[in-house]
This record gives sequence, C-alpha cells and structure tokens, in this order.
Amino acid sequence: FEELKKDGLEVSLKMLESAVYTFAKAGEYEKMRDSFRELEGAGLEATPQFFMTLLKQLGPQGDIEEFMVWKDVMHDRGITLDVVGFTSLITSYSKSGRLLEALQVLDLMRGEGVDPNSITFTAILTAYERAEQFENALDFAKERIPDEMRDAILDKTVQRILMLSKGKTYEDLAKELEVRTRGEKLRSDPPVPSRRGQEIEAKPKAAKSSSHDFNSEEEYMEALSRFEKNKSSREALRLFYSLRSKGYEPSLNAYRLTMGACSKDENMGPAMALLSELKVLGYTPTPAMYLILLKGFGVDNKVDQVDKILDEMRLYGFPIDLKTYRGLITSFARGGNFKVAFKYKAEMEAGGLVADAATYTILLETLVGNGFLREAQRMEKEVNVHSFEIFGRLRRALDELNAAIAKMETSFSG
Repeated sequence: FEELKKDGLEVSLKMLESAVYTFAKAGEYEKMRDSFRELEGAGLEATPQFFMTLLKQLGPQGDIEEFMVWKDVMHDRGITLDVVGFTSLITSYSKSGRLLEALQVLDLMRGEGVDPNSITFTAILTAYERAEQFENALDFAKERIPDEMRDAILDKTVQRILMLSKGKTYEDLAKELEVRTRGEKLRSDPPVPSRRGQEIEAKPKAAKSSSHDFNSEEEYMEALSRFEKNKSSREALRLFYSLRSKGYEPSLNAYRLTMGACSKDENMGPAMALLSELKVLGYTPTPAMYLILLKGFGVDNKVDQVDKILDEMRLYGFPIDLKTYRGLITSFARGGNFKVAFKYKAEMEAGGLVADAATYTILLETLVGNGFLREAQRMEKEVNVHSFEIFGRLRRALDELNAAIAKMETSFSG
C-alpha cells in the first residue's frame, strides 16, 4: 500500500478488503484493523458480504474475542448476521472447544429468526465430538435436526460419532475407510484377462503400511506429497484420517495433497467429500483445490460436476483464467467429447479470453486424430486470423491436417 501511494496510485476497495482477509487468516489482527481503518479513511464503505467473509475467516481460528469485536462493528453499521455469519461463529466456538457457547449461539440464531442449515448442524455435532460428548451428540441429532436438513456430510458426521461412541478410535475409522475405498476401487476395475484368454477377478495388491511414526508435521506432509505424486489415493486417505489421532490438525495443504492423490487416481468421491468437509469447518477452499477437481472430473468426462465446480469458483470470486479453460478443453477433446470442448471454448471467449496457440494445437491434434477434418479446417482458419507464430507442435498439427486432407482428396479422385 505504501508503494502504491508513493506512485500516486489509488488503493481500491477490493485491494483493501483482500488485505483484511489476508491478515485475518494469518492472525495479524492489529494489521487487519489498520487496513480496515485505512479502508474507511479512504471514504470506502465495506459491504455486508465483506463482513460475512471476514467472519468466515476468523471463525475456524477459534478467536472468539476478535470475532465479537467485528460483530459489534457490523452492528454499529446496521448489518445483522445471516446464516453464514452465525455458522462461522458456531464453528469458532467449536474449534476452541467451547460447546456451551456454540449451543447458546444456535439458540440466539433461532431467536433472531435465522434458520440453521445442514452446515450449522454439522458444526454443532463437531463441537460435541471435540468435547467427546458422543451420546449427547447423538441425542441432539435425533431430537433437534429435522429430517429434511440431513445430507451426505451430516450423515457421515453422525455415523462417525456413532462409531466413536462405541469405542472406536480415529485410527480405527481410518482403517475402515481404507477397506471401503479399496473395495469401491476393485468393483470399478474391469476383469483382467489371463494368459489363456479367460477373465479373472482383479485381486487387491497388498497395501504398504502408511502408519509411520512422524517426528514432525513436515515429515507427515512429505509422506502425503509422495502419495499424491504416486497417485496413491488409498494411502493418502488412510494417512490423512489418522492425522487427528496423532495430534495434528490437517492444514489446507494437507487437504489439497489428499484431494490431488484422489483426483490423479480417478477416485473423485473422497475428493469431493474432503471439499465438503472443508466448507463445514468454515474454511474457504483454495483455487488450487478447485483446479484439481476440474482436472479429475474433466478426465472422467463429468460435465455436470465441472459446471458445478466452475459455479462455486465464481461464487468465491476466483478467476477462471485461460489456463483453466485450456485444461478443460484438453480433457474433453482428448476424451473425444468435442461438443463439450467447444462449449468451454465459446464460454471462454464470451468472457473476453482468447484461445492461445497451445489451445488450438490440442484441438487440431485431437480433431485430426479422430477424423473430424472439417472442424479442424475451421480451427486452421481461426489460427490464421490470430496470426500465431507457427512452429513446434502447432506446425506439426497443421501439417498432419494438410496430409489428411490430401489423402482424402486422393481417395476421392481415385
């Protein structure tokens, strides 16, 4: 900000809000307040959405006092808490182990006419879980959560607490998840042909043990990084869910690496469950996490899921850039789904982005490879309009197109 002022550039509302968010995440509360004062000193008015996002950043850190300071600032400006704000406050109490206060906020929330949602109830159940009041959590779920509020994440939370109430440990739950994940993977695998031409059942390989004794969180993260690189979703999940039993709290990077392992292993169910868990805990997923999911669903040819992820990115204000669209176009084009590939190309161009040489190279290679020469010729015309410098893969793709056309013309003349 000081550099901007020296250069005579105006500090915008969005830039100041970003600074406040950044300091909130880092726990630098004095700098956060300074940035906010600068925001107001510049005559800029923070929006209600800004305050809600700020509370969402503070909530997971469990700093109640700082949270209440900002709640009072909102009140002074006539801004009331909505379901996101109340749920963030409940999450804050939950993270700091203050179950009674979390329940009091739930009652206050209802008293002010704000209806809790499934994420609110999951945060309450998590508060019970952290307090190791498993039976009370199950009673709460049975008596106070309406059936219409139940969703997959809420049900999984209840199931986890039920298992813990029966004496299971987090390590036990991690092992059970590993068995379930392996079973789902095997059921999705095709039969393996034997040497005699008969089909035999795919058998599981013996899993390498991931229950290491880590001396530091850095060692744990190194292990997760290896599993992500090796596409070992089963090992990554097992290690991730044993984290709490070893006294660690998963970081955003741990979530990202585990989701990456699942995506590379084409095991998207657990990856989406981790994303939902993050949001339940009050964290904002990072753009990198969404890119991981987009790549995985693109490879799986799941258009509906890709569209949902893109919508969530827009909701959080994350930019969907040329690289993101190129990745989607590449995934669907290589899968032979050119209708969807061109859909995302059109969507990209409607947003003011222009396809680059790398994007046209992918389209030309896959169109020619699949025999769609007319569409490839249309791409060639667009390449000429953009006046790209033609060399390398793009040159080879155009040469292959011309060779295919010449071969087809020779065939017709014959």
